[in-house]
This record gives sequence, structure tokens and C-alpha cells, in this order.
Amino acid sequence: MVKKKFYWKTVFKNISQSKGRFFSIFMIIFLGAAVFSGLRNTPYTMASSVDTYLNNHNYADLTYIATLGFSDEDVAKVRSLKGVKKVVPCYQFDALFSHKDGKSGVTVYSQDHYDQNMLDRPEIVKGRYPKKEDECIIDVNLGKYNYKIGHTIELSNDNGTKTYKIVGIVNDPRYISNVDRGTNTLGDGTNSGFVEVLNDGARELGLNSKVAQLRNNDRLYTSLLVDVEGAQNYDLFSSDYDDMIETVNTRIKSTLSEEISDQYDQLTGDMQSQLDDAKKQYEEGYQEYKRNLDSFNSQISEGKVKLAQARIQFYEQKKVYLKKASQVTQASQQAYNETKKIDQEIKTLQNSIKDTLGSIKDKESAEDAYTKILTEMNESLGQFNQKLQGVGQLLEGRIQLEKAQSQLDEAEAELNIQQSKLEVTENNAKLQLNAAKDQLDQAKAQIEQAESQLSQIPKGTLYSLTKSENVGIATYESYKQAIASIAQVFPLIFFLVAALVSLTTMTRMIEEQRGYCGTLRALGYSKKDIIMQYIVYAFLATFFACILGILVGNQAFPRIIYFLFTYLMYGINQSAVLVQKWSISLVTILISVGVTLLATLSVCLQELVSTPSVLMRPKAPKAGKRILMERIPFIWKRLNFNQKVTMRNLFRYKKRFWMSVIGIAGCTALIMLGFGVKNSCSEIIPSQYVEVYKYDALIKLNSNVEDTKKIENKIKRLEGIHNLTSAMRQNITVLGNSEDYYSTMIVYDNADEIKNFIHFKDYKTKKKIILNDEGVVISQKLAEKLNVKKGETLTFSLNNGKYTVKVADIVEHYVNHQVYMSKTFYENLTGMKSSASILYVDMNTKKSNINALKNYLDHHDIGSMERLTATLDEFQQRMSSLNIIVAILSGCAALLCFIVLYNLTNINIGERKGEIATIKVLGFHRKEYCDYIFRENIILSLIGASLGMFFGYFLHRFVVLTVEMDNMLFIRTMPLYIYLIAFGMTVGFTIIINLAMRHILDQVNMVESLKSIE
Repeated sequence: MVKKKFYWKTVFKNISQSKGRFFSIFMIIFLGAAVFSGLRNTPYTMASSVDTYLNNHNYADLTYIATLGFSDEDVAKVRSLKGVKKVVPCYQFDALFSHKDGKSGVTVYSQDHYDQNMLDRPEIVKGRYPKKEDECIIDVNLGKYNYKIGHTIELSNDNGTKTYKIVGIVNDPRYISNVDRGTNTLGDGTNSGFVEVLNDGARELGLNSKVAQLRNNDRLYTSLLVDVEGAQNYDLFSSDYDDMIETVNTRIKSTLSEEISDQYDQLTGDMQSQLDDAKKQYEEGYQEYKRNLDSFNSQISEGKVKLAQARIQFYEQKKVYLKKASQVTQASQQAYNETKKIDQEIKTLQNSIKDTLGSIKDKESAEDAYTKILTEMNESLGQFNQKLQGVGQLLEGRIQLEKAQSQLDEAEAELNIQQSKLEVTENNAKLQLNAAKDQLDQAKAQIEQAESQLSQIPKGTLYSLTKSENVGIATYESYKQAIASIAQVFPLIFFLVAALVSLTTMTRMIEEQRGYCGTLRALGYSKKDIIMQYIVYAFLATFFACILGILVGNQAFPRIIYFLFTYLMYGINQSAVLVQKWSISLVTILISVGVTLLATLSVCLQELVSTPSVLMRPKAPKAGKRILMERIPFIWKRLNFNQKVTMRNLFRYKKRFWMSVIGIAGCTALIMLGFGVKNSCSEIIPSQYVEVYKYDALIKLNSNVEDTKKIENKIKRLEGIHNLTSAMRQNITVLGNSEDYYSTMIVYDNADEIKNFIHFKDYKTKKKIILNDEGVVISQKLAEKLNVKKGETLTFSLNNGKYTVKVADIVEHYVNHQVYMSKTFYENLTGMKSSASILYVDMNTKKSNINALKNYLDHHDIGSMERLTATLDEFQQRMSSLNIIVAILSGCAALLCFIVLYNLTNINIGERKGEIATIKVLGFHRKEYCDYIFRENIILSLIGASLGMFFGYFLHRFVVLTVEMDNMLFIRTMPLYIYLIAFGMTVGFTIIINLAMRHILDQVNMVESLKSIE
């Protein structure tokens, strides 16, 4: 009994004599267990708390919206389906309300009555529920417009305008996010909040009169709220809940889709039949007109050909006539010349006769002269006769020419008559054809008008909304998953560092007390008794620390993180519903207690192998060896005695060296991880919305806009508008090997212009990308998800078609998946025309300029506007909670670093008290013996911190890749200041601890320490 009493007395005395060591182990395990267990349980608490809140407010599991509305018969059919617990018909529509700064959009909801059992029950913040059709309750967020209870609010949309009296201010379970209120089809596209009224007060604005007229039913609803039987028995974020909702949703959609299809066919059946008959008649008339037109063109062409051929024949004959006339003219000219020549010859002959007669002197000369004259006259007469015959032929030819001319004149007159008849016939036929064409055009216009009227009938589109389509719940779930991802990595590494340091502490404690163990063995205590002493020591230090850490961590971390989310981002008036997974607690205990106890047992067994006499003698100092630095004379010779001793001590005990360095490195890496993750989250916003996006506003054009260029020119003339460019934006599905990814496709009109609004930089080199028509440019995250590289291909689906394209470049992009392509490439790829649907605007963001642009868009029914600053603010608010949570984790890492450094320093001093006493006896001054010990701490911290920065880089990258959401790219690099902070904090903590531990060195008793071996 005395032995047992002494045994337990020594156990607790051992604890009391090493309070610092025991406390440091306790705190390290406590902190590690708290972080590990608390963070791992946080996602479950977040899910359970929101699930409780939504259940308490009867959140509708399913919401349906139909363009043709729902009748009472539709409601009854849905109510009768299996799995449907409750169906509430109501109205849901967009509207605008006026305030001092202009107009803003709201979503209006209604129900038949408001009570505690209603679906999607609003939470009254102030006031009461509406009881009359002209009363309403408003979103608490609309308080910024100075709306109060008793005020009136005027709502307007395409169906009309109505004024309501505000009787209450509420929160709604459909809007758990304080930041996001969704979008609006009116105004600038943003939604400022919601307004809720009674069904009777909503029908005027919520029900399209054309739809009611077509369906011949004034009691139609635009929305259905459905509560699923048994859904409250499942966690809202569980796969079991999703499976149950999907089963009922499929059943309801099948019923409603069939009903809506029948309604549409019924509404459009008669009109479509009449339209088909009219189209058939028009087609028949058009074909007859076309046949007549073809016949007319053929006959006219044939007549013109014949007339042309006659003219050609006429011109050929005229050509012959002109040729002959030319010949006659030339012959006449020749005959004329010959006649003149004959006249000249006659005169010459006459003169010759006169001369001859004048020269006659006698008879003989007279006879000779007569003979000569007669001969010449006969010769001349022969010539004259020949020439006169030519003249006669010429006269006869001219007579024939005149006759031919007469015939040609008659032929030409006949041709002209035929030409006139042909023109008259053509003109008459054209008049008849034009009259027929006018009738056809009128018929076509009537058909197009009928088609337009038919197209205005809504096609009965059914929209099914689950929790996944609720922006607030979806973002909350994504943040819960992000916390879960962080909780999978950060606490584990945190805890492993804590366990490693605790293990090191126990190991070095046992080695330090080997003489005490030998004494107990000599006194007759068994190995089991001695081992149990250290097992109890380790158990008390770790088990109770672990239990306390689990209790505190499970209470503190989930509450703090949940509070930060609900306070900063989510309007959830629900206290944290704590969920403690016992499996997590068991793992925490096993790691912290089990590993430490096993290590303690192993070291004890190793030491107790020796005999008591060996244990009672101090272990021989480790043989000194030349260290690496001694082999570098250039450095070693310049060190003084204290510095040489420090270097030898550091590298002499390699186990102690590496345990200390690894512990410090782990803490430094954790500090880097905390600050690095915070930087990775917070820098997404400026990287995307400042560095990548360079526009100030984005205008979403309405589908009725046709002349985009005309609108661009008019907007450019507005005050404050610097520049703008157009593009087409469409949602596409990019097909992956195992998963498909919803992406946004941007088809830009002008590559030179789009670069002024979106910076395209290569995700690796950060160099600007030259856009071309050779392929698509995709965002980095999408490329990683698809595992595609530049030059490879991807496939996406659009409008029921699949297209495979080449990846021309991969760009730096942080939010959402993007696919960019040129207009030319798109049109060549799909065979469809690209029509602009958005405008990127660079403008002066003064309030007056923004209002002027909004008013222009509203007045001309052009579209809605999104301001980049509003989106930027929204994302910054979303990330604020995550940043604070990461800051808390960074604080825990810093605290762990401080405790670890304190523990290692405390162990170092405890192990070397004899050494400290020796140098004090040798006459070392206070500064010298303090430097002797603490210089090692500083060097170990420097080495550990340096190594920790190296580990921290890879740890940060691993965690960021683990935490990243599917459609978001975190910043994967850390700026230099984070390395400096982590390094500085580690070294700073070391210096603070050194200063704090100086008094412990002062308290080392030189005599007692030197006698401790005895």
C-alpha cells in the first residue's frame, strides 16, 4: 500500500515539477483537437442550422412557374399526385418601384392568406401580415429607400400600375442571402428586394390579360408552391433529400408539361388550322402567279427574239442595199467624171476640127483633113457609145435601188408596228401580273399578321425551381463545401504538427529522466510500473486536453463561423444547431492520445532494456564529430568560441535538431497557409473585375432589338459614354469525359474593340493574346476541368447541336467558365447568324450618367444594365466571411507556433540545466549564457522558418486546389509579403519567448544542477 501511495505520489510530483512542459503539451493537444474537431463539425452545423431555419418557415421544396398560368384544375391534378403534401397557387412577377434616385426592380410574391402554416412564411421584423388586397409587406433591404410602415409603394410593369400600403417589414426564407436578391427583367436588371401581397391584390399586375383572354379564364395563377411529403425528415443538403425531390419533381413536371402542351394546342389549334388553309391558298395562288409569270416571260422573250431576228434580217437587207447604193454612187461619180471627160474631149475634137479646117488649103489637104477628122470622130463616137451604155446601166441600177429602198421602208414600218404591238401586250400583261402580285402580297401580309398573333401566344413554358436554383441557398451550400474542403486539410496538418511536438516532448522527457527510471527499477518497481508513470503523464496531458479541445472546438468554431456567415452575408434568424459527429471526436482522440501513448510506450521500452545500473548512470555524451562548417576554414576561422559551440551543439544532436526544425517549419507553413488562403480568396475580385474586365457597365439587349448599330450610335452620344462594343452572349454546355460544364459563350464582333473591354492574357506567360478566327479562347479553370491544352479540341452543345472546336488559346480568368470566339468563326461553325445580345460600355460612372443611360434603356425598351461596380461589391461582400474565417485559422496557427516554440525552448533548457550550470560556474555573464542557449533557438527558428516557407508554398497550392469551387479559380500564388509575415512572426515569437525565458536561466541553481547526476 505504501509502495502504491509513493508510486502515485511520484507520478503527480513529476507533473508538478514540470508544469511548463505538461501545460505546453496540454495546450498543444487542446488547440489541435479544438481546431480539428471544431472545423470538421462546422459544415454539419451550418447545414443543420439552415435546414432548421427553412423547416421552421415552411420553405417550399418545389416552385413552378408557367407562362400560360395554372388553373384550378391544374392545381387539383398536382395535389392528387403521389408524394405531394401541399400545393399553394400564387403569383410571382417582376415590377418597378419609384424612389428619389429613380426606379428599381422588385420581385412580387403573393398567397391567398398569410399565417403560421403558409409555405415560404415570411419572418416579421416589424408590423404585421397583409389582410387587404391593397396592403403589402416589404423586404427589410428596402429600408435603405426610407420606406416605413404606413407608407405607400407604387408598383408597375407591362400589365399596369398599382399602389399598396406597407403594413410590415419582413425577411423571407427564399432570400437567405443579404447580398443577392436575384435579377429582374425590368429596369437595369438588378433586383433590390421583394414585395409580398395577397393573391387578390396581385392578379391585376401578375396575370397577363392576353393569357387570361386566350384561356377564357380570369382565375389563373402564375406560380405553384409545392411541399413534398416526408422531405422534412431529410437534411436539405443531403443526397437523400435531392433524390426524393427529384422523384416528385419528375412526376409533377410530366403531368404539368402534358397539361400545358394540351392547353397550347387547344389555344392555337383553330388559329393554326385557318392559318394553314390560308398558307395553302396563298401557295396555290403564288404557284399560279409564278406559272403565269413564267409564261408571260417566255412569250415576251419569244416575241422579242422573233422581232430581233426580223430586225437582223432587215438590217442585213439594208446592209446589201447600202452596199449596192454605195456602188451605184461610186459608178455615178465615175460616170459623171466620164461625162465631163467626154465633154472635154468633144470640145477638144471641135477645136481640132476647127484647126484642121483652118489649115485646109487645097482639095487634097481637105480630103486628108476630112479623112483624119472622120477617123477621129468615129473613134470618139465608139468611146462615147461605150460610156453612154455604162450611164444607161447606171440609171437602170439606180431605178432598182429606189425600188429596194421602197421595200426596206415598208419592212421597217412593219417592224415598228410589231414592236409597238409587243410593248402594248407586255405592258398589259405586266399590269395584270402586278395586280396579282399585290393580291398575293396582301395575302402574305395577312398570313404574317396571323403568324405574329399566333407567336404572341405563350408556348406554355414550364419552369421548375428547386433549392439548387435558389441563389442564396446555392451560394450558402458552396461556402459550406469550401469550409468542408478547408476542414479536410488545414486541421489535419495543424493537428499533425501538434501531435508531432507532443510526441517529441514526451520522447525527450523520458530520455532526460532515464536516471529516475533506473532508480525506480533499483527500488523494485517493475518495467510496467515505470512505463505506466509516463503513460499516465502522457494520458493526463493529452486525453483531457483532447476532451476539452473537442468540447470547446465543437462549441466555438461552428458557432463563430456560422455567426460570421449569418451576420455578414445571410439574414438567417436562427441560432446555431450544433451537430457533433462522434466519429470525428473518436478520430481526434485516437490521433492525439493514441499516437502519443504509443510513442511514449516505444521510448520507454527502448530505455528500459538497459539494466538499472546503466540507467542510473548518465548517458555518455555523443561523440563529437567535425561538422560540415569546420570543413570550410574560410567561415570556421572567423567564428568565436561561443559561435563554434553553438554550431557544434546544433548539428551534434541531429534528432533534436530535426524535431525542432520540423515543428517550427510546420507552424510557419500553417501561418503561410492561413494568410495565403485569405489572399487567394480576397484577390479573386480585383483580379477578375479590375485586371480582366475593363468595362463599367454591361447592357443586356431585349430580344426585340434589331438594329444594334443604330442603338450603339445613339448610346455613344449620351453624356459620359466613352466607348462601347457589341457581342452575343449565350449559355452553352461544354461536354467533358465524366462531367459536363455550364459555360458562357461570348461571340465578339470586332477583335480590336473587344480587347479594350476584356484583357486577354495567357494564363502562364501573362502576355497579351492575339485574337483570331482559327478557334476558341477558353478560361483557365474550364481548360483544367476538361484537361485540354492549347491546340487540342473541345465539344459543346448549343441549340440541340454539338460542335467540336479547336482551342486557340487559354486565358487568365477567375469567375465562371468562359468560351470566346469571333463572329466569323461562329457563323462558319454553326451556319447561323450572330446577333448582338449585350453591349460592353466604358463610361464615366457618375450617378447622373448612369441614370441617363438607365432612362434611355427603359424609355426605348432596349434592355437592362448591369454595373460592374455593383457586381464587384456583391462579390466582395460574399468573400468577406470567408476572409474572416481564414483570419481566425491564421490566428490559431500563430498561437500554435507560439506554444510550440515555447515548448521546444522549455525542453531545451530542461535538458541542458547541467550544461547551463557549468558555464555559469565558469564565470559566463548573464548575456553570455543566455546567448549560449538562445542563439541555438534563433538559428533553429531561422532554419525552420526557411524550411517552412518552402513547405508552405506547396501546402498552400494543395489546399487552394482542394478548396477551389468548380467555376471559380483562386489565386494560386502568394505575394512576397506573406512569406515575410510568416518568417517574421516565427522569428518574432522566438525572440519574445527567449526574452520571457531569461528568468528561468537566471533561476538555474549551479550546485543543484551539477549534483543532479549524483
